[in-house]
Amino acid sequence: MIIIQYGILVLMLLISLVSCNNNSNNSLGKDYYYMRKEDTYDIGYPSWNFIYKSDRQKKTILERIPSDVLEYEFNDKYIIAKQKYNKQFLLNELTMELSSWDGYYKIYNREGIIYFHEVPISLKKIHQVIESDSNGLAVNIDKFADSIISHNTYHKELLTPKKINYYIIDKDTDVVFGPLTKEEFEKVKKETSIDLEFDEKQ
Repeated sequence: MIIIQYGILVLMLLISLVSCNNNSNNSLGKDYYYMRKEDTYDIGYPSWNFIYKSDRQKKTILERIPSDVLEYEFNDKYIIAKQKYNKQFLLNELTMELSSWDGYYKIYNREGIIYFHEVPISLKKIHQVIESDSNGLAVNIDKFADSIISHNTYHKELLTPKKINYYIIDKDTDVVFGPLTKEEFEKVKKETSIDLEFDEKQ
C-alpha cells in the first residue's frame, strides 16, 4: 500500500492552452501572468482570475495564487495580491485531481491512501465513485468532492464568508508568501521594504 501526502493548491496545465494569453496586457514580469476569467473561458478551462508563472521549456504553467484574485499590483521584484477563495474553483480543481488519481489507480492497480489537507482518501474509493458515474454526468464525483471540502477544517477556513487573503510573490526567488491576514501582509511588506499599495478606491 502507498501513502501519499498531497495538496491541491498547485495546478499544472499545458502551456499551449494559454500561450495566446502570454501577452504584455497580462504580463506581470519575469514570466508571471494574470489570467482573467474571460480568457480561461476562451481556452475551455473553467476558472476565474488567478496569477501563474509560465515555464515555456517544460511546457507547463504553475499556478501561484488561486482564484479569485480580486486586485493586484507589481513592480520589477514583487507582486502583491488580494484574493478570496472561490468554492466552485476548489471543487473543479479537486475533481480534476481525483480523476487523476483514478487514472493512477487504473494504470498500476495498487491501493493506497492520499491526503487532501489531512483528509485520508482511499484510491479504491475514488475509483469506485468515478466508476459509479456511468451516465457520464460526473454527478457522484462532484458530490464526493463537495463532501471533502464541506467537512474539512482547512477548506472551511478558506471559504469563510467575506474573508480576504493577501499574497506576496518574490519574482526573483519564486517564493510565495500567503495566504496572509491583513496584519501579516503588512508585516512582511515592512520587513522586506516592499513599496507597493493597492488602489483603495477600487
